[in-house]
Amino acid sequence: MKALQFNVTVPQWIALKALGAFSKSVFYKSPIGTLKLVDIPKPEPIDKNWAIVKTTYCGFCGSDYNLIQLHDSPMASPFTSFPCVIGHEVCGTIEEPGNTGFKKGQRVVINPMLSCAVRQLPLCPSCKNGRPANCENFANGSFAPGMFTGICRDVNGGFAQYLPAHSAQLFAIPGTISTKAAVLTEPLSVALQAIYDNMPQNYDKVCIIGCGVIGLMLVRALRALNCRATIAVIEPSQFHRQKALSWGADAVLQGDLLEAATFTNGKVYTPMFGPKILQGGFDRVFDTVGSSKTFSLAMNIARAGGHISLVGITSKLSYDPTPLWLKLLTVKGVYGYGFIREGRKQKHIFEKALELMKKMPDIESMVTHTFSIEQYKEMIEVNANKGIHRAIKTVVEFKE
Repeated sequence: MKALQFNVTVPQWIALKALGAFSKSVFYKSPIGTLKLVDIPKPEPIDKNWAIVKTTYCGFCGSDYNLIQLHDSPMASPFTSFPCVIGHEVCGTIEEPGNTGFKKGQRVVINPMLSCAVRQLPLCPSCKNGRPANCENFANGSFAPGMFTGICRDVNGGFAQYLPAHSAQLFAIPGTISTKAAVLTEPLSVALQAIYDNMPQNYDKVCIIGCGVIGLMLVRALRALNCRATIAVIEPSQFHRQKALSWGADAVLQGDLLEAATFTNGKVYTPMFGPKILQGGFDRVFDTVGSSKTFSLAMNIARAGGHISLVGITSKLSYDPTPLWLKLLTVKGVYGYGFIREGRKQKHIFEKALELMKKMPDIESMVTHTFSIEQYKEMIEVNANKGIHRAIKTVVEFKE
């Protein structure tokens, strides 16, 4: 079967980093690129607790783009294994159920995390605490290292027609949700987890920096949770700004401190030299970009005692920590998803995402571009210029 396979060696990494300064396409178009369309055998179930899923849609994530472009920190490399078939935003149908409790032909989404339960290991502290995305055993167990499906040599991802999935990874798609909408379960779950870890109150002022898929999902999820906080967004793309406003944001800001001060009744101070600083500001800031520029902005526009969620993943940050200590800010890392409590019930965030989709009847419209697996280069180029292409979520579709 055809599959998109990622691989990199140290010499290749050095060469691509040098050549990539001149052309980004070298990472997926050149003979030494990180991504290739290859033929691989159809996977076999790892054991009786694993099913084989036939992929219908697989979404292309910003983290896939960063992986291909070698933007990720090498610090995470012990928890990956190559070559690997990428793709972790997967929905499809059960092809071989095994002893998973699902039936052949049943529609499912896959929670991609390869944590203790999936690796069939005793639960580590993170998994016991309901945060399997932060598992301490990603490099242990009976198969190769990998934090999630799509960066593990032994568990191919969704950019292939078939992939294996453990029973703990599978969630049934309700009949009221289309398969195309269901492919958005994973990014919606990322946004939901960020919200539950930094839950705004109805009287809060919230700023979301970046309105790509996750930024727009944050807006939509907050409103679907009936949160009445005031939401401002900072986003350069006119198309994405308008989408944020249409889905529940109250205002668009340009990232200017004076504008943020006016919006939040704060005050801007000018130092002897260097950047200005805002006192007052937003109660909660979600930085979905994760660059030095946006993180510095997030700290500057947060009020004293404010909370910042660093949703965007990057390899290095450079910033002046003055706002961090001056304002007693709380910065929270965001990665993946886990379990939440609603009353006395514990549920996985995927379950909550599928429930909330019922309040978003138009959520399928966030899938703006569909490609075949052979069109992967075109898909990557659309993702590199989302504003121009008016793209939100791009997916590969596997047709019969």
